[in-house]
Parts: sequence; structure tokens; C-alpha cells
Amino acid sequence: MSRRTVAVCGSCATRDPFSTKFNPDYKRWYDTPIANFQNSFLALMSPPIEPEIGPDDTLDEYEERTLRADMTRSFLTDLIEVKPDYLIIDFSGDVWFGTLRLPDGRYLTDTEWKLRKTQQYQRLVEAGGLTTLGWRVDADAYFEIWTESMARFAAHLAEHCPDTHVIVHRIRSVDEVTLGATDRPRNLHRWARLKPVDVPTINRFRARLDDHVISTYGWDSIDLRSERYTSHSAHPWGAFWVHYTFDYHRRFLAEVHRRDLVARLDDRAADRIRVIAEAGSEHLVQQARLIRRADKAQRSLRRRLERRGVLATGRAVLGRQLRTRKVAAR
Repeated sequence: MSRRTVAVCGSCATRDPFSTKFNPDYKRWYDTPIANFQNSFLALMSPPIEPEIGPDDTLDEYEERTLRADMTRSFLTDLIEVKPDYLIIDFSGDVWFGTLRLPDGRYLTDTEWKLRKTQQYQRLVEAGGLTTLGWRVDADAYFEIWTESMARFAAHLAEHCPDTHVIVHRIRSVDEVTLGATDRPRNLHRWARLKPVDVPTINRFRARLDDHVISTYGWDSIDLRSERYTSHSAHPWGAFWVHYTFDYHRRFLAEVHRRDLVARLDDRAADRIRVIAEAGSEHLVQQARLIRRADKAQRSLRRRLERRGVLATGRAVLGRQLRTRKVAAR
């Protein structure tokens, strides 16, 4: 079978399944000629801005390349030229960074570790008129502007890439990190010393964006949120809210495989593939649900014991041990 072309627009969580670091054999099936990283769709769908990046800017090659792409909106032209079989997107640029609006109405993705390191950013600040937009300040206002940008993006795809299959990667930020295969997960914020974030609120807003484009444009999605993945201490980019264990990327690529096989087969064979996939994931999802319930019960018990105080906690533990011994002696 011929290889499929895949374009990626989003974060490393969406790009990593198409990296030999995580899936060494992915090139047997897919070419990934174009990618756009960590961009806000408000920025992507506004008129381009001329990059003014010089030697005094403390950017490495990757940071400069991706910042130039964000400013020039080159990804839109790349899509027209490549017309990929698949376009896989996530909205991390909007969720994590937000945007800066210039006085003339154009947007820039407000990347703290790229844009804000440049002299061009300093000149924009000194010139005045920059407006910071982010959903954390006003989620409804940001969502309204974002939906307008997504409508233009969907129209761009419909006009220039009508046969491209769009897949929304339904990312979930995690708050646990695994240190080894047999170790229990640790609190990610404390272990990795990350700047604290409100993970549940982030996930709710991201889901709002995902839900909108899936329901409005009928785009496909890959959703592994229920399967209880964590971050990992050995992740090449470091433990982070959306840097998952290696098995996540193999599982994600398997979902892309499934969609591609279904598209190539007749209806009867495609139905059999769906049955196999559902049977393969049913037990995994059920186990994840049971683990979540156990964790919730454990956290609830810990809170109750903490409220009782140290002495009451000791009594509760001792009482539980005595009851266990009585049951064992029967």
C-alpha cells in the first residue's frame, strides 16, 4: 500500500507519534512533509507579519523556524501545495499561550519562550497598542473570536484541500508522572517543579474547542482521554502536562492506522476492523475507569483522615488493621 501524507498542526503531543523517537517505523506508512507547531488559530488566520529576527535574539534553530512560520502563516500555503491525505490538529497554541493583537488587528501567538525572547517583541511593546487576549481572562470572548478564525480555516480547507481527512486530537492535560514501569504515579507539579496550572479548567476549555469543530464541521477525532495515561520522567522533552508515556504515541498511531485501513477497505471488511478495535480497547477503558474510582476513594479517605487529625488518624488505621486481622482469622 502506498504511504499516506500527514500534515500536523498543533503541539508535540500530536507531532510525536510521527517521530522515530517514539514510533521508529512510522515512515513505512506515512510521510509528514509539513507541520506547524504551537500556533494560535487566531494568529494563523490573520494577515502575515514580516519576521524581524536577528543574531541578538536568543533563539535556537527550532525556535526561530517555528516563530517565522507563525508570523508568515506559511502553513496555509504549504497545505495548498501538499494537499495531505490527513491533517491532524490540536489547539494547544490557543489553550497554553493565547495571542497578542497588534493595533492594525493582526495577531501573534504569545509564546513566552519564543516570541518574547526577540527584539521584535520588545519593539512592539515599546510602540504601544498591543492587546493581550487569552481565554483565562474571558473565555467566552476568546471563544467567539476563535470560532470566527476556525470558520475561515475550515473554508480554506474546503476550497483548497477538499479531500483531506481532518482529525482532531483530543488532548488531555495530565497531573501525574510515572518514573518507571512498576512505580506508582507521582504528582507532576511537585515532582517536575512545574509552574502550577489549573488542569481541570484547562481540560474543560480545550474540550469546548474540540467539541465545537467536531460538531460544526463534522471532523474526525482521536480521543484517548479515558485511557489514563500519565507523563513520564524519561520523556525526551521532559515531564510536562502533555508529554505522555511512550505507549501513548504507539496507541495514537494505531488509531491513525485503523482509520486508514477502514478508508481503503470495502464496507464489510471495514466493519470487521471496527469490531476488532472496539474489542481491543473496551477492557483497557474499563480498567482505567476502575483505577480512577479507586484513586478517588483513596483521596477521599485521605482528606477525611487529615480532617480528623493525627491522633484520630492513628486510631482509624489501627482499627482497620484489627478488623482485617479478625476477618483473616475466621
